Amino acid sequence: MVIDSSGSLHIVWDDSTPGNHEIYYKMTSDGGDTWSTSKRISWTSGYSTLPDIAADSSGNLHVVWYDDTPGNYEIYYVKGK
Repeated sequence: MVIDSSGSLHIVWDDSTPGNHEIYYKMTSDGGDTWSTSKRISWTSGYSTLPDIAADSSGNLHVVWYDDTPGNYEIYYVKGK
């Protein structure tokens, strides 16, 4: 979980609903009263887990997680706004 410079709260988590663990994202700009629709950010055949999120001073979001798609755990990364 991270709060950006405008006060919006961003969260990431792993969920096994699609049949294997994938990474999802959601945000709220009103203190949690309403939330954006969940967005799936990993689409691998492997096991995606242990996500973390950070925001930089420009408002960009950075998400990292472990994924074992290549046969061993690797760190995956995605940048968003």
